Amino acid sequence: MEGDQKYKNPRFSSPSQGENLTGTDGENFTGARKAGLLQRDVAQMLGVSEASIWQWENNRTKPKVYLVPRVYDFLGYAPYAPTDRFGDWLRQARSGLGLSRRKLAATLGMDVTTIDRWERGQGRPTDASRARIRRLLERFSGANLTG
Repeated sequence: MEGDQKYKNPRFSSPSQGENLTGTDGENFTGARKAGLLQRDVAQMLGVSEASIWQWENNRTKPKVYLVPRVYDFLGYAPYAPTDRFGDWLRQARSGLGLSRRKLAATLGMDVTTIDRWERGQGRPTDASRARIRRLLERFSGANLTG
């Protein structure tokens, strides 16, 4: 997980095979819904209100972290491109699995401020901490994470 390495995970890849996505979160969501589904249909599938779907599509709000895995399953992909930054990778992987910073920190036996600092790019975990994070996220995702 050194400087120029890309952090990748098949669960978190975009439909553009690693290219940067140009659309907003709302555009990705609206585009996926254009298969003829109404907002109420999607809301029922995801277990949320129609108002939530409208707000997501219009970039007023973002899904709560525990809903992110359901949204990704609906989209069929996670709208993230590979990144060179560990903090970005950690945030994408954590949210893609529906884990809050607090839940990830508690599960790892770490302080939530440590996770927050890493995600903001302020410091890097030790090799041992990265290995613990990788094992935990692999257990949650069932995928082999590079990172």
